[in-house]
Amino acid sequence: MALLAGNARAIWAADTVAGTANADTLTGTSGADAVNGLGGVDRFVLTSDISAYAMTFGSGGSLFISGPDGADTLTGVELVQTSSGSLISVASLAGFSEPSVSGLTVGPGATSAADYLLGTSAVDWIGGAGGNDTIYGLAGADALFGQSGDDVLLAGADNDTLEGGAGNDLLFGGTGDDRLNGDAIGQSGADTLLGETGDDWLDGGGGADFLDGGSGNDTLYAGFGADTLRGGAGDDVLFGDVYSDRAHEIAVAMSGGAPLLSQDDVLLGGSGNDTLIGGVGSDLLDGGLGNDVFSVRNLNESTLTAPDVIVNFNGPTITAAALLGNVSYATPGAEADRIDVSEIDAISGTTVNDGFSFIGTAAFSAAGQLRYETANGVTMIEGNVNADLAADFRIQVDIANYEFSYFDFVL
Repeated sequence: MALLAGNARAIWAADTVAGTANADTLTGTSGADAVNGLGGVDRFVLTSDISAYAMTFGSGGSLFISGPDGADTLTGVELVQTSSGSLISVASLAGFSEPSVSGLTVGPGATSAADYLLGTSAVDWIGGAGGNDTIYGLAGADALFGQSGDDVLLAGADNDTLEGGAGNDLLFGGTGDDRLNGDAIGQSGADTLLGETGDDWLDGGGGADFLDGGSGNDTLYAGFGADTLRGGAGDDVLFGDVYSDRAHEIAVAMSGGAPLLSQDDVLLGGSGNDTLIGGVGSDLLDGGLGNDVFSVRNLNESTLTAPDVIVNFNGPTITAAALLGNVSYATPGAEADRIDVSEIDAISGTTVNDGFSFIGTAAFSAAGQLRYETANGVTMIEGNVNADLAADFRIQVDIANYEFSYFDFVL
């Protein structure tokens, strides 16, 4: 039997796969693998959809999974990743039970060690301290704060508020309309925020975060860092490199007067009619299914040298993964996606917010014009806001053989 370290893939028939104190990605193969995530927020990768597996829980919180990958035993693993890339919390699987109250630090009794804090059916306010804490809110509209350390926060039922604090945290919204903050302003960490059911509000904060709204009509904010946002089911709004409604706190996250908001994000709308706003940086925007809106709100959000990249416009078959592998382009489908440039003042120097005039593939002849050109299967949308008759911003749409019209835009 082989012992493999974190972020490892089992290579023999029966292996022991061990994680590390950090967040690990662990993968077995055929055979009976024993997987122990150890510390951090760990994920176990499946090769098929979740429906192909039988899952039962054993003593001590062990999860037994049998299916196309063999019969595996998972301990200390918080997430299961399916073949589509979806993340499922182990705590949300049928048969999971909360840890026994015996041996737990209950309520406000947090210490600098790794605590297990358990709420009640009432409204609880629970905070961790130093250490890698696990906090269960249970029922009631709870407020959970991980503070320092790599924490796991589980909201439970009702409308809860969660904040991970410093460290690489894992936050589960559960049922209800929840508010999840990865970090407080001025802190950072590689956090995972899962809204699950309900109309949730997710803000990654600092660091390279992963946000998944789950079902419901969710609002996701990337915050600082190169983040990945997935709206999931429902009509979602996704923002890259912007800070929600905490603008009054942003001064503490400034450097030399310039906001630290220029990382490249990946925004995945999922099913539903979504709105994707990349913010500053060259962002990858994939609306997925539904009638989606891709919004560029100023000249700095999609520049000539670092444009946003839109895939799946109007419902073509290309995926974000395919684009990242640079493998193919696509032809349009029948959905009604639109590119929104209406917040950009089309003619600079005027006293009103002018709208653009769409001129197809013609050359610029005046300020306030929007045009496109296609080469090698890539379409560039370009806008001119002054009299120099040159493009002032650019949006890349990876689509071939598509004739853009006025109806594809909000001007």
